[in-house]
Amino acid sequence: MIKYLIIGLIQGFIEWIPVSSSGVILVLLMLMKVSPVEAYELSLLIHLGTLMSLIVALKGDFKLIFNQLIKFFKSGVLDYELKILIVASIATVITGLPSYLIFKYIVGGQGIFQVKLLVGVLLFITAMASLVLSSRSVSRRIVDEKCALLLGLLQGLSAIPGLSRSGLTITGLLVLGVSSDLAFKWSYIASAPPITGLTLVELLTGSVKISIEFLLALFSAFISGLFSIKFMIEVSKRVERFKLMIVVAFLIMVSALIDLIT
Repeated sequence: MIKYLIIGLIQGFIEWIPVSSSGVILVLLMLMKVSPVEAYELSLLIHLGTLMSLIVALKGDFKLIFNQLIKFFKSGVLDYELKILIVASIATVITGLPSYLIFKYIVGGQGIFQVKLLVGVLLFITAMASLVLSSRSVSRRIVDEKCALLLGLLQGLSAIPGLSRSGLTITGLLVLGVSSDLAFKWSYIASAPPITGLTLVELLTGSVKISIEFLLALFSAFISGLFSIKFMIEVSKRVERFKLMIVVAFLIMVSALIDLIT
């Protein structure tokens, strides 16, 4: 039980920096002897804990979008923030569903060494993409439908552990000329619908059983996420994202090599 508490605490801290928290949690769960498929599902569902802390931290933004949703159902008027979130969510499904199904199929037949190596390599690739693309930003702009489409497509790819969701989406928005503050904010707001949707699907299909350990992990992720979100996002803004990814990718791949030779 203590192990799941620690898993949740780690998720709460690393969710806000571009190091693929799902990849890190997947590796940690497999080290705890959780089966690859179950570890993958749990590494995604534990995001529900940090989503709750995000909603608390950005309650003003989420309240605005919720009110716009009510207005849409009453009058059919689609306001700016809700429209951006809808476009991003639809785009997420386009790439996210196949990414989820393909990785879930692949990881089912792999051992801890192969999974660690794959996560490490993909995170390194994300770091290199962030390094190359971040230097190509253009003039500043608001988040429009084009930005939302790219945001969603990149977010869907992060269903594959190792492809950092925040790393991909923030870099993509910066390349399109969105300001750093807006890129960070929309990167996290856009995560709410797919996390909620995935959680409902997994729970309704019975893929993941509700247990005391799972609830404890969610609670600890919520608490640690709530207290760390502002600090960790500031750290992420000040430290070059690709450096954070490379460090974590290196540690995961070294761990994989140790597994191979021992």
